[in-house]
Amino acid sequence: MWLLSEDDFVELTPILKELAAKSLKYKEYEAEELARRLGLVTRLRGDEEAELMGLKDVYKGVFIPKAGIIDADCVVKFYEEEFMRLGGEIRYGVKVEDLIVEACQPLGIAGEPFFWQESRVSGVKTNSGIIKAKKTILAAGAWIPQLLDSVGIECFIKPKKRQVFAVEAKNPLLKQLLFTQGFNSVSCIPFTILPKPRVLIRPFPTEGVFWLSYADDFPRAFKLEEDPQPEKNFYQYGIYQVLVKYFPQFRDCRPYSSFAGLYEINTLDGHPVIFEEKDLIVVGGASGSGIMKADAIGRIAAALYNGEEYALLYGGRKFRVCDLSIKKRRVEPEKLQI
Repeated sequence: MWLLSEDDFVELTPILKELAAKSLKYKEYEAEELARRLGLVTRLRGDEEAELMGLKDVYKGVFIPKAGIIDADCVVKFYEEEFMRLGGEIRYGVKVEDLIVEACQPLGIAGEPFFWQESRVSGVKTNSGIIKAKKTILAAGAWIPQLLDSVGIECFIKPKKRQVFAVEAKNPLLKQLLFTQGFNSVSCIPFTILPKPRVLIRPFPTEGVFWLSYADDFPRAFKLEEDPQPEKNFYQYGIYQVLVKYFPQFRDCRPYSSFAGLYEINTLDGHPVIFEEKDLIVVGGASGSGIMKADAIGRIAAALYNGEEYALLYGGRKFRVCDLSIKKRRVEPEKLQI
């Protein structure tokens, strides 16, 4: 559910109508109803602190019933089981250190390949040995550019830290908010996006907690961190200050747990990058929406591996493989995204 200021709603309305014409169903909620059902503060005008932070009144809520929450562990486990069933081999705890580049027709001369030889990526060097392949698929997330830079291939992917803070629904008001009824079949508050700045509230009714996050761009550095850590002040002076203005139920609540990870941001347009160069297939750059697009990304990568012009996506839709490449890229901007 998107909580929108009046300006945001006016901006979003044409996009919603366009999507509705493609069978996307959504429901609008008036601010008064949301205030009654959620205990939401919808009017911040006159609140000196809120105005200082640039927070806007909630004009409407836009609820999309078929948008929801995916259990990432379950998805990964499914892919793992299916891959093993097909005869695949998985090696956990193995670190890829370098891509191996060899001449297509080696001459046995020390120092190959030379610039005048046609060469290819023939596999990877790991901390437990060398793995050779007819084709190598590089789907290493935020570590993709580090590996590609070493062989001079551009991918327009950069790593950026994202942080999540978990707050328990201990007090009665937070429990009431978490188990808000009437929006979905599991009787909990929807995944909720506040007006700009878009702080995210993700409910975990089975665990009795909320996950709170904010995807900061400027001036958050593009930086590869081997072990990214959450920042206490990011919650205390950032997320909390915005959150408590709209949902006073969170007043004086502190995270009992927090974690951080890396998004692989495609700096071109935020869409995935899938292309092949020198027998190396690069798959990444989902920019935070990889779990939603994983099935399509896999199908497109498989089609590229098989030399097919089109991939067949779920539901029978055909997708031109080169549209997500770098050299022949052709993608539309994503109009409805967090």
